[in-house]
Amino acid sequence: MSTSQRRQFQDVFANVSSASAALTPGLLTTNTSEIVTVAVPGAAVGDVVFVSAGASAQTAGIQVTGRCDAAGVVSIEFSNTSAGSLTPVSSTYTVVSCTLDAKMSL
Repeated sequence: MSTSQRRQFQDVFANVSSASAALTPGLLTTNTSEIVTVAVPGAAVGDVVFVSAGASAQTAGIQVTGRCDAAGVVSIEFSNTSAGSLTPVSSTYTVVSCTLDAKMSL
């Protein structure tokens, strides 16, 4: 993420960290999930986390979410909410972790 892109969020987020990783999730049967971790230097527990991959990497029935459970590490969860077995597409996933500025706390 460029400096100018980070700057546009300076009033909302105290810190913005990002990383990319090539991931190959395995087969997910109905109502199961797989969690993989990605190193994101600067990520903090409780951060708002965004996970993205190219449009060609999206699989209908698969939900992809992220959370920061430990400093510098983001967990990405692939969940199959469909009625059948699915395999998420292998792709390079981009993770952005954002620490809310104290004045933005709920």
